Amino acid sequence: MLRGIYAAATGMVAETQRQEVIANNLANADTTGFKRLMAVSRTLGDRELRVWGDRTVREGEVVGPLGLGAAVAGTATAFTQGGLRFTGNALDLALVGDGFFAVQTAGGQERYTRDGAFLIDRDGYLVTVNGDRVVGDNGPMRPGQGKVSVAADGTVSVDGTVKGKLKIAAFADNGSLERTGHNLWAAPAGTTAQASKATVRSGYLELANVQAVREMVDLIAVMRAYEANQKVIAAHDQALGQAVTQIAKF
Repeated sequence: MLRGIYAAATGMVAETQRQEVIANNLANADTTGFKRLMAVSRTLGDRELRVWGDRTVREGEVVGPLGLGAAVAGTATAFTQGGLRFTGNALDLALVGDGFFAVQTAGGQERYTRDGAFLIDRDGYLVTVNGDRVVGDNGPMRPGQGKVSVAADGTVSVDGTVKGKLKIAAFADNGSLERTGHNLWAAPAGTTAQASKATVRSGYLELANVQAVREMVDLIAVMRAYEANQKVIAAHDQALGQAVTQIAKF
């Protein structure tokens, strides 16, 4: 009976964690280039039930498995393409296809992002909204002042003069990338970025691949599963209380 309470309790914990993942997706539904998270569940295993002390059944006969509950093993990211929103700003860039813009953080680390809402800082560098410098094939991209245009292959020109080409990186396994905050990704140590075949769309931004309606449906399912586990615990608690009361009479 206690095993049933424990199994239902693990289910409640797992559903709470799933709710947090869904809430994070909804909170970032308007974040440029955000990729939705998915909770990955795992079972805590089974125990084999056998019959003991019942003369009507052969000793040790297998009744069946007893599940020990479930847990959230971690999260996975859906790297599907998000929709495009037209802005008309030449410095707003969206990637169509598999790949990431490379940026250099203040600490000198190279990170990767799908958020192409770029700006020109006071030193003439192309930067993200957080001030990280966008990397080109020859280091941080520095277009300077003037009319900037970006071609589909990432070539950056100012007033018709080519200033360089954006570094657009691709990876054999996007699932190995780690979120580092500020819509940035880090590649594992020893991983080499490959040239991407993605095309650049100037004047567009990539929307988050989060569908609010889908997330709300998943949230409702999580709440119902949580409530079902609550009822299981309540039923077990009631049965346990009756058992204690009845045994005390003898």
